[in-house]
Amino acid sequence: MKLNSTSLLDENDKANIAIYFGIVTIAGEIVGVTMDSTLSTLLRSGKLCFKCCQTKRSDPIICALGMFIAAPFLFGGLKLMKVSVEASYIFLFVAIMRYY
Repeated sequence: MKLNSTSLLDENDKANIAIYFGIVTIAGEIVGVTMDSTLSTLLRSGKLCFKCCQTKRSDPIICALGMFIAAPFLFGGLKLMKVSVEASYIFLFVAIMRYY
């Protein structure tokens, strides 16, 4: 839309953007926390595919891996804003999911 400021947007558009971003953020956090706690528990106990790499340090390992995965998705999500807002929301969802 070639806008230089959010003050140029319609109030309804601003409200919709805030609602959509809030939904993406909340969904990403819920999925991310659930997935990370499950992976951490599996890694700590050595169950399923983690039999060969059981460790007591599962929490920091899962957190670090999540941060490494989240960084490129966050960068891509911010860069995609100009091209496709929907694709940007998907990238930001993955970044938020992996961050938490």
